[in-house]
Amino acid sequence: MTISFIGIKTCVPKIEEETQKSIIQYSTQILSDDISRQVKEKASWILNRDYTEYHVNTVGSKNKEYIGVKFNNQVYSALSMGAGEQRIFFILKEVFQAPKYSLILIDEIDLLLHEDALDKLLKFLKEISKKNKLQIIFTTHSQSIIKHSDWINIRHLSSTLDKTLCFNETKPDAIHRLTGKQERPLEIFVEDDLTKTIVKKIAGELGISKYVSITEYGAAKNCFTLLAGMLLKKTENLEEMLFILDGDVYQTEDEKLKQIKSVLTGSDFHTQEQQTQAIKYIRQLVLEQGNAPEKFLHKLIRELTPDYQNNEYNEIIQVAKDIHISDESHNYINDIIERMDEERAVGLKKVIDVVAQSEKWNEFIKEVKEWLENKKTKVLEH
Repeated sequence: MTISFIGIKTCVPKIEEETQKSIIQYSTQILSDDISRQVKEKASWILNRDYTEYHVNTVGSKNKEYIGVKFNNQVYSALSMGAGEQRIFFILKEVFQAPKYSLILIDEIDLLLHEDALDKLLKFLKEISKKNKLQIIFTTHSQSIIKHSDWINIRHLSSTLDKTLCFNETKPDAIHRLTGKQERPLEIFVEDDLTKTIVKKIAGELGISKYVSITEYGAAKNCFTLLAGMLLKKTENLEEMLFILDGDVYQTEDEKLKQIKSVLTGSDFHTQEQQTQAIKYIRQLVLEQGNAPEKFLHKLIRELTPDYQNNEYNEIIQVAKDIHISDESHNYINDIIERMDEERAVGLKKVIDVVAQSEKWNEFIKEVKEWLENKKTKVLEH
C-alpha cells in the first residue's frame, strides 16, 4: 500500500522558499498527459478559474521545477500563485497519481481555501476515493466540515494533560473546542423564573446545565400557543425541545389536548395528527392536588427538620416555618426571599437547593428529570 503525506509545508508560497535574488530564468513545457489534464480540469472547477494551460517550469542547471498555468490570457508560475491555489494543484496531482488502495494523509485541508473551494475539493475527494478505492484522511479546524457528516467519517480529538481522546460524534463540547462558543441544543420553555430555577437545578444535578437553554413564556396557556407555532413552522429541532407546565392547571392529558385544539384548529387528518403529537412535547411538575407550586414548595421546606450542617439551609427552613399563611400563592416563596434579603435569582436558587433535600423532591421533578436523563447521552461526549 502506498502512503502519501501532504503537510502544511505545501501551504508555503514558493516565492518564500526561493533564495535566488536575481532574475529567475526557466524553460516552460505544457503538460498534456492524462493526469495533468485531469488536474487542470479539476483545479478550474474547484477554484472557479478557467485554466487553459498547465505547465512545468524548469530553472536552468539548478534542477528546480515550478508548476505554472495560463488563465485569462496571463501565464504565471507557482512563484506568482496564491498559496491556496498552489496547494490545490499539489493535492490534485498527489491524488490522481496515487495507485489504487493508497492511503493519503492531508494536514489541515482547509488552510488558505475559501468555503466554496473547500466544499468542491471535498466532493472531488469523495468521488475519486470511491472510484480508485483510496483512503483519504485529513485534519481540519473548520466547523463547516460538520455539514458533510453524512458522508465524511468525522472524529474529534481532544488532548488532556496525560492523553488524547477521540470522539466519534459531534457533541456541543466539540463545537466549543472549534469555535469557543457554547452550544445549548436542549431548549426548555417554562412559565416563570421559579420553574426556570428548578430546571437549572435538575440539569445541574445531571451535569448537563451548560447544554440547556431555558426560556420563560408566561401564563400557562401560552405554552400551547408556543408549541402550536413550533409545530406549524415545522421546527427542525423540536425533538430537543420541552414545554413545561407548573402542574397546577391542565393536569390531565384531556385538558392539555383541549388547549392544543383551541390554538391548533382544523379537522383534517394532518391537523389531528399534529394535535395528538403535541402532547409528547409537554411535561409538568408533579404537585399535590389543589396546590400552587410556591405553596407546595413552601410546604416541603416546612416539613424538613433544621438540623443540617449547612446553617444557611437551617435558616431558610426556620424562616419558612415562620410563614403560616399568605394572601397570594407566589408570596409563599417571595416572603422567604424578602426576609432573607436576597436578590431574587440568588434567593430562588437557595430556596430550591433546600427543597431538593426533601424526600418528595424526586417525585416532584420526575417528568422533567426523566426527559433530561434521556437527552444526557445525546449531549455528553463518551
